[in-house]
Amino acid sequence: MSEQESEDSVVEQLRAELDSFATERGLALATKCQVFLGVTAGRTDGRLRWLCQSAQQDLVFYSKKEGLQPIRLEESELLRRSRGSFPHQEIAFPLVIFEVKFREVITHTLRQYSEEARLVRWAHPFCQYNLLLIGFPGQRTDADKVYMSAKSFGAVLAYRRWPDDRQAILDDIKRLVQDHLGLLRSNSFYRVNDLV
Repeated sequence: MSEQESEDSVVEQLRAELDSFATERGLALATKCQVFLGVTAGRTDGRLRWLCQSAQQDLVFYSKKEGLQPIRLEESELLRRSRGSFPHQEIAFPLVIFEVKFREVITHTLRQYSEEARLVRWAHPFCQYNLLLIGFPGQRTDADKVYMSAKSFGAVLAYRRWPDDRQAILDDIKRLVQDHLGLLRSNSFYRVNDLV
């Protein structure tokens, strides 16, 4: 099994075990979900037009309530015009994201996902974007590499063994989601307490 196949398998196993947790809290959980990052001007087909940017995320918790549900492309003229920017037919408004990396992670990857986390949080200020490292050796140099390169994540969770650490991983994901929902519900600054 390739590294990507192993990672996809872990993501699907986590989703299967977290689905009921999400549903009980009025959330939906999607895997390999498109999240809107922003809009820029670009030239395509010989003319200048708006281009939307999205990124696929591993585990995305979003509200099932009206107002924070995913938008289907045909519901938005801008998204419809930018159809080629999105590989799927809908875009989620994320509340909590977990980017999952299985086994090896390099500095370039950490920086790339840290930048993606920054962009997601720029577009979705009420979203917490987390990094979940599984099979992470946890040696001092590796931990230092993560601390130096992964500055835009809400949290970084690292575990040595899969499936041995499965319950600890599930418990920590649930705790982070629950804590973030509590913050959104109790802090009127975000103005989404009625949507979560």
